[in-house]
Amino acid sequence: MGEFTKPVEDLGRSAKDYVDLKVEDVKLRLVKGLSFSLGKLLSMILVLFLCSVVLFALAIGLILLIGQAMDNYAAGAFIVAGGFALVGIIVYLLRKKLFVSSFIGMMEDLGKVSSLGELEKKQEDVRDSLIRKEEEISYRISGLKETYSPLNMFMSGLRRTGGDTLILTIIQRIRDYLNRQ
Repeated sequence: MGEFTKPVEDLGRSAKDYVDLKVEDVKLRLVKGLSFSLGKLLSMILVLFLCSVVLFALAIGLILLIGQAMDNYAAGAFIVAGGFALVGIIVYLLRKKLFVSSFIGMMEDLGKVSSLGELEKKQEDVRDSLIRKEEEISYRISGLKETYSPLNMFMSGLRRTGGDTLILTIIQRIRDYLNRQ
């Protein structure tokens, strides 16, 4: 009976491993998607907060200070605006390092990764494992088809009843008879 159940058991184990890998793949995609989405959302909220509170107060103070020193408040306003534009460009250039990586670190428990590079490497490993598991399952299904083929089932039934030795004996006698002719 073991020869018939082993392929099914192997297929069951492979299918379970495949499902586990698919779940892991979905979790990693979810972590990556959430990281980017939450990173964007947080960066927008943070930029808006910084722009509306700190920059507003700082801008007014600097405009008044520079405008009074230059005796031209418009020139002070342009100088302050240029400084803030430079800070905005720097924040934009560092957005991945400042926001996305920090969210991946916060979600470390979900995917067991702490950086974007590790997350992408883990996704690649899971995808490779999925491909190997799909090939293994395909191979096992082919084995099942062979194991449970009508001829194999018939021969197995004959072996259990001892009928295979009878058939082999008959075939051998026919071969011997034909060789003599």
